[in-house]
This record gives sequence, structure tokens and C-alpha cells, in this order.
Amino acid sequence: APAVARKVLERARACRKPVVVCFLGRVETPVDEQGLQFARGSKEAALKAVMLSGVKQEHLELHTLNQPLIADVRARLQPQQKYIRGLFCGGTLCDETMFAVMEK
Repeated sequence: APAVARKVLERARACRKPVVVCFLGRVETPVDEQGLQFARGSKEAALKAVMLSGVKQEHLELHTLNQPLIADVRARLQPQQKYIRGLFCGGTLCDETMFAVMEK
């Protein structure tokens, strides 16, 4: 709700520490301000928070896929096994996925 977003931003602007804000489903792209950074999704928000803590981006593993885990799982599959299925649940994860799909 816009009224809630305004209250959150008001409090965030009053903080002495940097704040990362992620409003899922927000249509307009807000512009970062002094001490206030916006993210479009949870991964971007987490990355910004880590970098604000002083970690440099070049020290982060930013691959979208966990290649070692994929190789390990693939090595354990039997020849007749062809599919890996997953179920993602939880309100935030489902909402974020829904908004990402709607953008496409």
C-alpha cells in the first residue's frame, strides 16, 4: 500500500545507517538517495546489503547457479532419471517470482 511505503521510507530516511529497500511489485523504479538504496528483488537487496557492509563485489561469488552442486547432483543420477523437480513455496518467494514473470 502506498501509505505504508511512505511510512517505511520516512523511517528509513531518518536512519543513520544505510538502508536497502525492496518493495516487491512496485511499478516505478525509485532513484537511490543518500543513505537509501532501492532493490527490485530479494537477491539484489541482499547483494546491496552485503556491499554496504564493506564487502567488495569482486570478492563475491555471483553465479546465478550453484555449479558444484549441480555437478554433484547430476553425478548421482541414474541413467533412467531424466528430471529434477522442485517446489518453491512461501509468500515472498512466490510473489517475487510472480512479479518477475509478469515483467516478461
